[in-house]
Amino acid sequence: MNTFKERTKDTIDAAADKAKAATDFAADKAERASEAISGMAGSIKDEAKSVAHAVADYAEDVGERAKHAANRAQHWVGEKYDQTAHAAGDIGRELTALVRKYPIPALLVGFGVGVLMGRAVRA
Repeated sequence: MNTFKERTKDTIDAAADKAKAATDFAADKAERASEAISGMAGSIKDEAKSVAHAVADYAEDVGERAKHAANRAQHWVGEKYDQTAHAAGDIGRELTALVRKYPIPALLVGFGVGVLMGRAVRA
């Protein structure tokens, strides 16, 4: 009976050793998987930071271009305004000189234009 007892104990010990080995193997695999996932998470985090920096740089570049375009447009509009004001001033000076040179015909033309505008408004 001693041998049966010893064989049973040996079988139980062998099963326990195999269970411990399987547990150790699973724990090792779980630890390696955890390390791999941790490494991937760090890599993803780094890549996300890189993308965020690239987007911020692009947005800054677009902002600078927009600012430059706005400054150019403002300069162009200012030049055209000055040219128009100068041209209007020239026309005004020429018209004033013409009225001073020919006051009676200018008065008659003004009266005629007024009559025509009055008729156009009534119609």
